[in-house]
Amino acid sequence: MLRHVRKRRAFTLIELLVVIAIIAILVALLLPAVQQAREAARRTQCKANLKQIGIGLANYHDAFNGLPPGTLSANRVNDVTRANVRGTDAVKNHTALMLLLPYVDQAGLYQEIDFNQHSGEALHGDSAPNGLAGNPWASNPNNLGPDGVGGQEGPVHKIIPVFLCPSDNSAGLLSSGNNAHYKLDRHGRTNYLMGGGSRGWSVNHWQSVSRSSRWMRPNGTGTNPRLLYRDRGVFGHNGAARIRDMTDGSSNTIAFGEARQGIGSDTIPGIVNTAHSSAWSAYSWVSNFVVCHPNENANHINNVRYHINGPRNVPGMTSGGNKLRVNHHGGTASSAHVGGAHFLFGDGAVKFLNESIGVAQYATLMYMADGELSGEF
Repeated sequence: MLRHVRKRRAFTLIELLVVIAIIAILVALLLPAVQQAREAARRTQCKANLKQIGIGLANYHDAFNGLPPGTLSANRVNDVTRANVRGTDAVKNHTALMLLLPYVDQAGLYQEIDFNQHSGEALHGDSAPNGLAGNPWASNPNNLGPDGVGGQEGPVHKIIPVFLCPSDNSAGLLSSGNNAHYKLDRHGRTNYLMGGGSRGWSVNHWQSVSRSSRWMRPNGTGTNPRLLYRDRGVFGHNGAARIRDMTDGSSNTIAFGEARQGIGSDTIPGIVNTAHSSAWSAYSWVSNFVVCHPNENANHINNVRYHINGPRNVPGMTSGGNKLRVNHHGGTASSAHVGGAHFLFGDGAVKFLNESIGVAQYATLMYMADGELSGEF
């Protein structure tokens, strides 16, 4: 009996190319959706991080009848004279996030920290005050780490995931502390900064209420175009608010804001450049607070510079630079999320504020007792 053998026909080159092209088109269509899903997950995690910090703040408040001080014995800060700390004055440079460790599931790490030692120099170009040498957690060229960089590993060098936005790929350890603004070496970064109102970083003293500066509200209302109101935020040097101090309502007062950290980037508006990156484990002079500086002159650079995702300089604006420099020197709220940033409010709620929010409204949310209504946001 004859057997007919059917010869199997292979794909032609053209058919194979068509299949590959179809697969490539499908991948191109699906990839943005996958990326969006990943970013949505990272954004949700970022919000959850701030939520956890908010719960920690509430528990701390219950334990101590107040929120943790923004900083403790920070360099360049003196409670009475506001003079630079020198000589035998105790420099500690501790932060509120360090004090919150037991309340964010980091009690073990908290126990490792010797709060009698300073956690970082944060000198801003000054000569080192007496007493800073010898701390094994600070930069020490005679005791190199495994990567050849000075300083022993210690608790202040730990990466704390709850203090980092997962969308910010520059988060982690500070790469170097050898610059004019701080001397922090491989300290753990943070993307979540304390609300400081309109206070300058070196004068944000919690105790000096009677000497509180005031900033003019943009486009003043009523018969007085130069309406003034108090500019205090929730956190300051060596002190912080109690819930009852937030007379505008805790749900209308920003406690923490998000700030995107950068590594040599000059292309992203609002990003904090390397020289001013923030650490959870040490005060770094200009970068531990988010602030606003509204000005009645609508063309003043501070209305943009200290706004959400605001660039550092805008040509043509009053006091602005001669070129567009988008990366920031600290103090501005920003994020890797499109269109705005997350903020933790005094009541524990986390809200995403759009970068298009008005300057006056944003300032009202930053101030805890200005007596102004924030409206819908």
